[in-house]
Amino acid sequence: MKRSRRKAVEATIGAAADARGSGVAYARVASAAERHLLRVPFRLDGGDQRERATGYAALTAVARVLRARGVARVRFLVDDETLLGDLSGSSSVPDALVMPYVRLRCALNQFDDATFGPAKAGDLVQRACAEVALRVAA
Repeated sequence: MKRSRRKAVEATIGAAADARGSGVAYARVASAAERHLLRVPFRLDGGDQRERATGYAALTAVARVLRARGVARVRFLVDDETLLGDLSGSSSVPDALVMPYVRLRCALNQFDDATFGPAKAGDLVQRACAEVALRVAA
């Protein structure tokens, strides 16, 4: 099998959403050649699983942006053990999150390779929370 020479990155993600379902994700993206910070807005479906849905929607939005920028291989790092469990198949997805999960998997399947791991993304989460709080207050 021929190894892909297309762009590979590592993306550490932190996100937050308000009660109306408007959210923002920040992704610290690093490749061999560059590092930058992405800000990606997203919307999430309503429901009683808001925290989990926020992780799904944020990861889906970041994945779509990275794929549109030509990324072929990515390692996503998130500070959410539940999301990591869902992606590894070690936990079951609640009925209310089946469609967001399917959308996420469809976005991830666009990559040649997508892997996941834990991260300390508190600074990114705080940045997203602050933005969401400011938007709600405005």
